[in-house]
Amino acid sequence: MTRRPLNATSLVMVMIIVLCSACDALPEPAANSEAVRETMTTTLEPLPEKLEVEGFQAVLASTGNVYVGGQPSREALDWLKSEGVTAVVNLRTQPEMDDRERVPYDEAAALDSLGIEYVHLPMGGNGAPYTPAALERFAETVDGSEGKVLLHCTVGWRASHMWVAYLARYRGMELDEAIEHGRAINLGTQPYEELLGNDMEPRGE
Repeated sequence: MTRRPLNATSLVMVMIIVLCSACDALPEPAANSEAVRETMTTTLEPLPEKLEVEGFQAVLASTGNVYVGGQPSREALDWLKSEGVTAVVNLRTQPEMDDRERVPYDEAAALDSLGIEYVHLPMGGNGAPYTPAALERFAETVDGSEGKVLLHCTVGWRASHMWVAYLARYRGMELDEAIEHGRAINLGTQPYEELLGNDMEPRGE
């Protein structure tokens, strides 16, 4: 049987059929390809946002379900209650809290009257060292709270360091990034290394 050579029209039709078959064999792009790209892209956690709220000494910042700042006034506790705060962690020492010229009210009693849990973890000065045990207790409070938490000291220095240590130890954040979060609040010169047990160091310093 003699085969006839394909004419130009037939050849074009064959090529179209082959190309269409090849296109059908290709995998379909994911409908949410943009979402996939976003998921694959590593993004840093947003830095704490400083708030303009009266009644907090020096600073108040919001980060997730945690507020970090300085000493709150009695009126500020009412604001915290309205914002859904269910626990307050105080890093100031007892002598500081007993000084009525600087803290003109009983914070523990005021919080009790509002139904807010009071956790006192004094740090700084003699007899109040920075320890991994204090960090663990803070982590238990944050992770176990049904509402928001306020972490405070006098002006936010000690509180910023506690937050840095918490992010690095319990949130798995790189220490360099955690330090930037502390600086966005009011990071001073307190030793977050002692809270971490001296076994973590920033890569950039």
